[in-house]
Amino acid sequence: MHRRHFHINIPTEIVRTIVVISETGSFSKAAERLGLSQPGISAQVKRLQTLVGAPLFEKVSGGVIFTEVGKIVLGQARRMLEANDQILALVRAPNESEPIRLGISNLYVEQFLETCQGVPPSVHINCDRSSVIRTASPNGSIPACPGIS
Repeated sequence: MHRRHFHINIPTEIVRTIVVISETGSFSKAAERLGLSQPGISAQVKRLQTLVGAPLFEKVSGGVIFTEVGKIVLGQARRMLEANDQILALVRAPNESEPIRLGISNLYVEQFLETCQGVPPSVHINCDRSSVIRTASPNGSIPACPGIS
């Protein structure tokens, strides 16, 4: 192991950003999916490129493509996220599951609830204007519908 890299760690958030950029093909689409600003995504990429010591992307019309170094970093990033998810799965009870979070427009929530005839306790419904739901953070920060968990 090289001693000069011994103390450097790459934050998981940056690793996840690189993978989402590969899936969406652009910084702005990745920012939208991750609930971050485009300058925030650019700052994360710049930090990783500084740590790696090479550019990871080339700008093309309509988005970005990975450089050869970027493709290698992307492969390792995917492995890191897989290991991260496996570690988190170790500490969760086998029957424990994450609640399902559903964002629905105020315009459709009554019709949805009538159609569903009740909502299981593992489903958390958040309702607001469509524009608010679309930009809400993944942690469920939009307000819950009154009377619905």
